[in-house]
Amino acid sequence: MPTSLGPAEILVILVVALVVLGPKRLPEAGRQIGKFVREVRHWSESIQTEIRDVIDAEGEPAPPPPAAAPPAAAAPAPPPQPLATPQDLNPAVAPEAARQSATTEWGLPERAPTPPSDPQPSSALPPEWGTPPSSNGDHH
Repeated sequence: MPTSLGPAEILVILVVALVVLGPKRLPEAGRQIGKFVREVRHWSESIQTEIRDVIDAEGEPAPPPPAAAPPAAAAPAPPPQPLATPQDLNPAVAPEAARQSATTEWGLPERAPTPPSDPQPSSALPPEWGTPPSSNGDHH
C-alpha cells in the first residue's frame, strides 16, 4: 500500500471524480473533502498534544545513574545476632528472681507460684469475670 500519492495517481482520481460528479459539483466536493481533511488533522493534533501533556505530567525524571561500584568485592554481611534475654544481660539473676523483681517494680501483689503438676482448669474463670448483671431489670 503506497504511503503517498504521486502526480499520476492524483490525475487519475481527479479524472474519475470529474466523470462521476460532473463539472458543476466537482468544486463543492473538493471543498467538502478539504474541510474534512482539515478537521481530521485538527483532531489528530489535539489528541497528540493531550497525550504528550499527560505523559509529561505523569512521567518522572529518569533516576541518576548509579555510582560506579568499587572493583574490589565487598565483604559479606555478618550474620544477624539473636536478641539478648534478661539472663544474657545478667546471668546471676534467676528467672524467678527476675519475675519477682518485675512484680515488685510494677507494684503488683505477690502471689504464690502454682506448681506445674497441678495446672488450673482452663474453664475456671475468676469470679470478677463472671456474667455481668443484667441491665434490663431482670434479677437472677
